[in-house]
Parts: sequence; structure tokens; C-alpha cells
Amino acid sequence: MQIETELLSENESRDAQPSVPGDSIEHIQSEVRNQIPFDCSKIVAQWNADSQYHIESQGEAPFVVILGESHDDKVEMQKQEELIAALNSDYVLHEFGGAFQYSSSLQYWGEQAGRGVSPNDSPGVPRRFVELANEKGFDIIGCDLTQMEQDRSTERRKKARGESYDKNRAGLYFFDDESIAARDVHMAEKIAYYRKLSNKPIVVILGARHGRNILSQNLLAQKKIGCILIDQLEKKEREQVSSN
Repeated sequence: MQIETELLSENESRDAQPSVPGDSIEHIQSEVRNQIPFDCSKIVAQWNADSQYHIESQGEAPFVVILGESHDDKVEMQKQEELIAALNSDYVLHEFGGAFQYSSSLQYWGEQAGRGVSPNDSPGVPRRFVELANEKGFDIIGCDLTQMEQDRSTERRKKARGESYDKNRAGLYFFDDESIAARDVHMAEKIAYYRKLSNKPIVVILGARHGRNILSQNLLAQKKIGCILIDQLEKKEREQVSSN
């Protein structure tokens, strides 16, 4: 299965950024939250003024903000923390949370009900986000499939097509195109579920490939959910090209 990852056509500029007045984030928060429906665009644009990440919006009054990261980049994580604080979210969904969720009120990681979790699974969300959750009062929700869930899904797909399933290669299937697509769909379903539970913006931290796929495959647009993708990886790719 071929997964489309390009966000813009060849005729569109990847460097175009929204312009905003020089208001403080606090002023924009107050102004935007009085609007119905809520639109995160102004807060995101103000936050992005210095970083110049590529931003792609989809749908009206975007309420979901996806940060497409390169993984384990300290500068990117610091910017993520700033945006989470600015948006004052109830829920932050994180790819590395897997099938776990963190309650800031209980200060406890627990398994999500009905998920396929093995004894070796544990949440991989960086500690700095747990500390921020305790400070700001939001919960962290894992939004990716576990290895066990992905293995079962791959086995079902292959058997349905009459193909052999090699259990010795189970872990490798996690990164093939079909598995990535299944994970994208699962992530979109998680986002849609938590979108219904809060009247505050939902922040989602994923690998950039997942974020690009969710937009290009219209996985949230199909559910009438407006979203913003902040492509942090694209900036790193752009800088690498410029340095060569």
C-alpha cells in the first residue's frame, strides 16, 4: 500500500507562514476563547513566529493541533511544551504512550481498557511531559497501537489474503506501509474520541510521517474535525538541505 506523505502541491510554497499581529499569547488566548467555535490558529501562529515551522491547516475552526516531530529532539520538545501551556489543553495525545494513559490528578500511569498490552510494554513518553502534566493539570493519552495489537492486525490481514505470516518477523511488520496505515487510522480514531470529551484544544504529538498521513488521507476531515499540522521534521529537513 502506497502512503502519500506530501502535504502541498509542487506549486505551493512550503515556507509560507501565517502572519499575525504582535499580540501576546495571553491576549490572543483570551480573544480566541471567546469565539465559538474555538480556533487555535492565532495562538499557533504567535507561538510559531520565531520557529518558522511549516504549518498546514485542514477544515474550519481547527481544534486539534498535531505536532509532527522527528522524535527525541530536545529543541522540538521544548517548543511542544510551550504550545501545550499556551493552548491550556485537557488532553495531550502522544505516540509514545502506546496503550497507556497518565492521570495528572492521580499522578499515575494506567492501561487503557480493552487494549492488547504485553508484560514488557511501558509508556515511553519523556518524563518532562509528565512533569508538565502535573504542573498544568492535563492528562496524557497514548494513541499508538501496541506491538501485540499490530502483530494481530498484520496476521489477520495476511491470512485474509491467503498469505503466510512469519511470526519471527512480527516486529518488522510494525514499520511496513500497511502497518503504518493501520496505526494512522488508530491515531485518528483516538483523536476523534478525545475531541468529543473536551471544550479545549487537543494537542497530539506524533512522528511527522503519521501527521502528514492523517492530513493527506483526510482521516480527521472525514470526521468533520478541523486540525492544524505543525511539521517540525520538515524544518529539520529544510535546514539539512540548506547546509549541503
